[in-house]
Amino acid sequence: MREGRRREVAAVVGAFAVIASVWLAGASDASAQFVPRHCGMRGGTETYGGIVVGSTVVLGRHTAWAGDTNWDGAMERFVGASAVVTQLSGVDTAGCPGVRVSLDGGTYFWRIRDVQLPMAVAPGDPLPRYCGMSAGAESYGVLRPGMRVVLGRHTAWGGDVNWAGEMERFVGALATITRLDGVDTAGCPGMRVDVDGGSYFWRVRDAQLGAVAPPMPMPVAIPTWCGMPSGGETYGPIVVGSWIVLGAHSPWNGDTNWAPEMGRFVGQRAMVTQLSGSDTAGCPGVRVNVDGGEFFWRIRDMRM
Repeated sequence: MREGRRREVAAVVGAFAVIASVWLAGASDASAQFVPRHCGMRGGTETYGGIVVGSTVVLGRHTAWAGDTNWDGAMERFVGASAVVTQLSGVDTAGCPGVRVSLDGGTYFWRIRDVQLPMAVAPGDPLPRYCGMSAGAESYGVLRPGMRVVLGRHTAWGGDVNWAGEMERFVGALATITRLDGVDTAGCPGMRVDVDGGSYFWRVRDAQLGAVAPPMPMPVAIPTWCGMPSGGETYGPIVVGSWIVLGAHSPWNGDTNWAPEMGRFVGQRAMVTQLSGSDTAGCPGVRVNVDGGEFFWRIRDMRM
């Protein structure tokens, strides 16, 4: 092979090596930030994601799993605080993995599904995307009164969304900041804006800078058919954390998979806590927060 050709091949191989190393580094960073949000695990086989002894976490108030919160009122004073993990402590009676931390001297069992890994502002991102800040020491990034932002739907921090249904109609709207408004109970910095007359507290972490609102994505339909094989279900746009409106089950080949106790939740807005596979009719379903995860809700009868 000619010397010039050798140099070209070496250059191409080197370029691929650099791309691969960057991709692998990115994948490693992403996996390191992962925290399992589900329970029902067995002792000895539980997973902790990116949490290890020595990790710093932001403590969150426990949310119910199948009606079980495993919560002591004395833990409330630590919610939103940063703490160092001193022990990976197995699972509780609901199969939720938990840890012990330095802040309370290891007194309490903290479910990892409700903690957050504190993150610095991403390179190039002008807004902080993390919470757990102290009042008076919060950061707003580049935001100042008079600036224009695109409002976003709040995402959970430690299980806390600080959200009112009436705010939904302003999501995606272009608004002018009228006041930087401190932090909420989860330590998320927020602001007041003009489009709602200053009525609501909007978290900075879910906003975007912008002169115009981003285009709305094409809606993805919720699957309304059943007969899906176990393990091969599709949920369309529904993911853990989605907000949906519950509906009464309609029959599929005469099968409704319905309990009368579910009737009181019909029409309520709920957050999806688990994608729960399919029932005996092959209808995919989910668990939600409003009933503590007690009932299986078919997605074919709900709307977003």
